[in-house]
Amino acid sequence: MVKDSIQNASLYQSLSPRIARALEFARSGALEGLAPGRHDLDGDALYVMVQRNALGRWADARWEAHRRYIDIQFVISGQQIIGYCDISQLAPDKGYDAERDLEFLSDGDGAHLLMRKGDFAIFFPQDAHRPNVLAPGLDAGACVDMAVFKVLI
Repeated sequence: MVKDSIQNASLYQSLSPRIARALEFARSGALEGLAPGRHDLDGDALYVMVQRNALGRWADARWEAHRRYIDIQFVISGQQIIGYCDISQLAPDKGYDAERDLEFLSDGDGAHLLMRKGDFAIFFPQDAHRPNVLAPGLDAGACVDMAVFKVLI
């Protein structure tokens, strides 16, 4: 797992060409004009989902992980908490859905990452994450504008 500011995106270019392209796209400011929904950058190999997500309590959020894709979660505006935990510390909840490349995991302890505008986090297959949690000081009903890049492994 990596968490950083988009200003430091160049430090992660060597991870993979697709990760480099996603981070450069986020850094360029091109996301701010995109409508919500899926936008292909390289077909199924690299795409971004622009989302406006309602935030909720930690207890109501779910751990999730992916096997075929790396997630890069980028905050366009607003802020949120995203939980992080190695999947070895959690148990499968309902099994892996191969069609959606999604596995929910049982509740467990993990780190709380404060994500603000311009921050990104890279979640690899071993990294469970728990998005869309209210950050301190936010009221119920707050939202965050996100870009979730899906990077085929």
